[in-house]
Amino acid sequence: MHDGIVLATCRTWPELSPSDRRLGEALERRGFHVESARWNGPFEPFAHAEAVVIRATWDYHQALDDYRAWLDHLDAARTFNAPALVRWNLEKSYLTELAARGAPVPASAIVEADAATVVDALERMALTEAVITRSRAFEPSRARGDCSSRSSFPRSPRVRSPASSSAARSRTAFGAFRPRASFA
Repeated sequence: MHDGIVLATCRTWPELSPSDRRLGEALERRGFHVESARWNGPFEPFAHAEAVVIRATWDYHQALDDYRAWLDHLDAARTFNAPALVRWNLEKSYLTELAARGAPVPASAIVEADAATVVDALERMALTEAVITRSRAFEPSRARGDCSSRSSFPRSPRVRSPASSSAARSRTAFGAFRPRASFA
């Protein structure tokens, strides 16, 4: 039998999802010992694992600095979903990087987190509906409205001005999730 593989979960949802259970069962059929451990629990299971799989660490946004520190302690050579890639995905600015490389992504922008700047960006992009999230945490809200008038555009309670945000980076990411093409 091989050494253990740890499937990372989180304190909020510590149980393996159905797909993670199937992954664990497939690995066990191949002779691996599989266990789950919360990223925001004791580090011991991750320290001695043959491999760590990051898939279900869903509550990372509630303690982002702690999550980054946890990523820093993982051995990248033994971690699937590499810590550097996971770190890159923490900030939603990766969407604009992917778009610049030609990947099809929703219309997206990274702007300062104040209502007037968000409205201006939505108007420039001719959007009437958007999903808005602070880049420091995944707390999306949906905004709909007529962007032609600032007074008629609904302001999201999650869009905060830099002065009211505890985050050093108080930018907002948003994208319109409307199809760019139809598929038959």
